Amino acid sequence: MKTKRTILIAILSIAIFGTSQAQGVSSGFKGGLNASTLYVDDVENTKIRPGFNAGVFVNTPASDHVGLQLEFLFSTAGNRTEYDNILGTGQIDFNLNYLQVPLLATVTVGKILDLHLGVHGAYLIGANTSSDGDFGSGYSELNRGHFNEFDYGLTGGVGINIEALQIGARYNHGLKDVARSAEARSFLGSSKNAVAQVYVAVGF
Repeated sequence: MKTKRTILIAILSIAIFGTSQAQGVSSGFKGGLNASTLYVDDVENTKIRPGFNAGVFVNTPASDHVGLQLEFLFSTAGNRTEYDNILGTGQIDFNLNYLQVPLLATVTVGKILDLHLGVHGAYLIGANTSSDGDFGSGYSELNRGHFNEFDYGLTGGVGINIEALQIGARYNHGLKDVARSAEARSFLGSSKNAVAQVYVAVGF
C-alpha cells in the first residue's frame, strides 16, 4: 500500500510540475494550518481540532482574470472532545488524514485578490485517536475499514497575491458521511467533515 501511494504521489507531482512549462501556467508549493470539526445536518460541533495542510498546485489560465487550479495535498480532519469533571480535565482528538485533490475555478479581482470556488475529493490514508489530560496521554491507531475511504465536498476561499507569494483562507465542506461501519456510526452518526484552512503558497 505504501509503495502504491508513493508511485501515485510521484506521478501526480510529475504531472503537476510538468505542466508548468506551458505558457502562462504557474505551479508551486503550499501549506498551512487547519481547524477541523464534524457536523451533522448543518449543526456544527464547535470543538475544533487543529491540524495542517501541505502540498503542490498548478494553475492554468483561461483568460486574464479566470483560471483553473488543481492541487494535491496532505490534509488533516477530525474533531476534539474535551472533558472536565470531578475526576479531572483533558481532551481526546479524533484524527483523520487525507490525500486531498481540490479542483477550483479562480477569479482575479483587481490586482491582488483571488476568489476560489470548486470541489474536492479525498482519500483516507489513516485514522487514529490521541488523548492528553489528567488521565494521562495516549495514542491509538483505528481500523480504516470503519470509515469511508473516499470523501468529497465543496471548497471556497480567497487569496491575496504578493508577487510570487499568496496568503489565503479556505473552507472545505464535506458531503460524505465519515462513518462506514455500524460500530463507527454508533459514535459518529452521519457526521461529515468541515475544515477551515489558512495557507501560504509560493509559485515559480
